[in-house]
Amino acid sequence: MRSFIRHGIVSLALITGCESFAADPGALLIEADRLAELGNWVKARLLYAQAEQEFHSRGDVRHELYAKFGRLHRDIETGSYAAVGEEIEKDLQNPAVQSDPGLHIRALSLKGFIDLNTNTAAAQDDFSQVLALAKSINDPKWENRAAGELGIISGINGDIGTAGMALFKAMNTASALHDLAGEISFATWLANGMAVHGMADRAISLLDRPLELVRQNADAGFPVQLYIAEIRALLLLPEGGKINGREEAKRMIDQALRYARENSVLGAQAELLNQAGLLAMNANDMGQAEASFHETVDVAGKAQLPRMEAEGYLHLSEVYEHEKEQSKAIAAIDSGIEQVHVVQEDFDLPAYVARKAELEANRGNIRRADLLYAQAEELIEAMLVNAPSSRVKGSMIAALGNIYVGHFRLALSKFNDPQKAFQIIETARGRAMADFYPICKSVSPASGISSTRKGD
Repeated sequence: MRSFIRHGIVSLALITGCESFAADPGALLIEADRLAELGNWVKARLLYAQAEQEFHSRGDVRHELYAKFGRLHRDIETGSYAAVGEEIEKDLQNPAVQSDPGLHIRALSLKGFIDLNTNTAAAQDDFSQVLALAKSINDPKWENRAAGELGIISGINGDIGTAGMALFKAMNTASALHDLAGEISFATWLANGMAVHGMADRAISLLDRPLELVRQNADAGFPVQLYIAEIRALLLLPEGGKINGREEAKRMIDQALRYARENSVLGAQAELLNQAGLLAMNANDMGQAEASFHETVDVAGKAQLPRMEAEGYLHLSEVYEHEKEQSKAIAAIDSGIEQVHVVQEDFDLPAYVARKAELEANRGNIRRADLLYAQAEELIEAMLVNAPSSRVKGSMIAALGNIYVGHFRLALSKFNDPQKAFQIIETARGRAMADFYPICKSVSPASGISSTRKGD
């Protein structure tokens, strides 16, 4: 460790041409920010910590906090997101933060990053505040970043159309502003969305530019999130490209997972282990898949990342179902549902409840399955009632349509009730289309009961 620190200080002195660089916290902070903007948080963390300590010794609270927030951005990768979030909550009350819009933005953006992984509603509030602050001081970079993050949240909440447009705009604006970190982040999120919505080949093409930008800069960090996005796209390629895609994905998983483990990047480890498990499932290697998903759950739990932990449990339920271990499958999906509740992820919850319905149906508990499907549909209905537009409603129905299909099949094949099956499908189709026709605004298509919806 001492040799690494000494090497880092010597390198910085060479970069600046100044022997006293390490004693100048302002210079340390500038260099740490430069490295962070290039995604090199591993190297930036050391400099932030040194600057933080030096500013503390000088009684410079403002710059100490500025350096601290940079350090914490790296520290959340190696420990608990929730613990760092609690620390930021306290710092946000500091008068030095409240009185300085730039420092306030730095704190809120870090809190927003944490909340995006643990509490979606809180993240929306964080980045709305960042957007307002950025506008108040005419900071175009942070205006654009906040708008892009709010677009991501729209996607998480089911508004895929708004998310796609917001991310595309934010990515291009970041490029025009020479905001490399912003461009890479928004390209990564946009590519993830494209991959899971049937455009994996286009997602790979989209990632070519940010990957090349990283390769062109010797000081850039290892682009682990970009790798994860490309891995996801490779695994979701159309049938013709999947065989070669799987080989390339495995190579990238091995490389990125090695980096994430060596540098204790827990969130990336959880995502990569999840992708490794899916790859093993595709190869029908259920033993390896189970091991990968178990490790996903363990690592996500250590980092207190409930969304990733829930996804690990979801896939474990699939492995156990394949292995005819129905009790384990039910226990796994119950754990997944519990974690989705923790993150307050309304959009994902219906899919998890429907997954449990499917498992119960396979066990022969068809009435229990019917109730669970109805519960999932009620959750969707609650989201649709509060959705801001017809387009958002249609997007939600498209994304969650398999739930209605599963319930339809249950009604038809297990209950032998065509009328019930027809009503399920008509409810889904009718609810999505209701706001397109004025006459439907006062009558629920499912029941004919008069209803009032937000915005009517």
